[in-house]
Amino acid sequence: METSKKTTKKLEALAEGGDSAAKLELGIRKLIGALGAEKDPEEGLKLISEAARSGDALAARIMEGVSASEEDAASEAMRNLASEYSSEALDLDQNPAKRAEFLESKSFAVFWYRSSIDGGNPEALFDLAQFLYMLGGDDYEEAAVLLKYYWEIEGSRSDKALDILAQMLSRGWIKDSWNCYYDVVCLLRDSGSMDTAEFELEYDPEAPVDDVTVDKIFETFPEYPGKMKESQAEGGAPNRRIWDVLLNLGIKATYNRESGSCKVRIRDCEDLPERLERYGYQIKESRGYFIVKEKKSKRSGP
Repeated sequence: METSKKTTKKLEALAEGGDSAAKLELGIRKLIGALGAEKDPEEGLKLISEAARSGDALAARIMEGVSASEEDAASEAMRNLASEYSSEALDLDQNPAKRAEFLESKSFAVFWYRSSIDGGNPEALFDLAQFLYMLGGDDYEEAAVLLKYYWEIEGSRSDKALDILAQMLSRGWIKDSWNCYYDVVCLLRDSGSMDTAEFELEYDPEAPVDDVTVDKIFETFPEYPGKMKESQAEGGAPNRRIWDVLLNLGIKATYNRESGSCKVRIRDCEDLPERLERYGYQIKESRGYFIVKEKKSKRSGP
């Protein structure tokens, strides 16, 4: 079984025994507290560094240019990790037979770019926008929105962001039905990046536009895409649907075999009801814990 599918408990045992692949995977999980691992970026970086020193090539690339003593070390490591997945996704995008692998790599790339951005790394914002731009198609709109936003926060590659936006507009890849269309045209006009006269004439302030904005994009945080094949529950297999959801969200839980429920300490995740709202679970409070269960389906007929 590949290391990324092993339980965190199993990884901890293997890492303690010196397994470099286990150290790498455990370190990655600890960066953001995924799949039941305790969130500890400092310890995560230490484990990844140890794996790199043991000769793990991926670990070495993740730690490239990263100094564990610097404040932004974790966010820079996340950015490097996102870059690995984005390169993989761009390669797979050209192979229709590898669609599932492409979607998984894309999901990991977006997750780690978002995590790096959330950690205060503005360059990860440009990298994410450029990645979406390179994918093209349905991803062009978010790319345009993020490139414009990157320019607004005065990122170090703002000129590059304008160049890409100018190329997208001139080639018809930015649609006038998009929320960002007029703002991008005005930005390129005011910055002198291109002659936008023909595009300004096309603008109709009364025409309906979609709701893709920076706020909309960052309104929710993507779930961790990783999955495990083994169960970490004590005493037997848990309710896999609830268990998987909680672990993928980085939420520690205890499984109750008799009731089929999962128990989460309230002080560990006070916003649990909001985070699980879209799953439709039944959530109750009891003695300092949230009890999460599947809702019973209503029976029809006698």
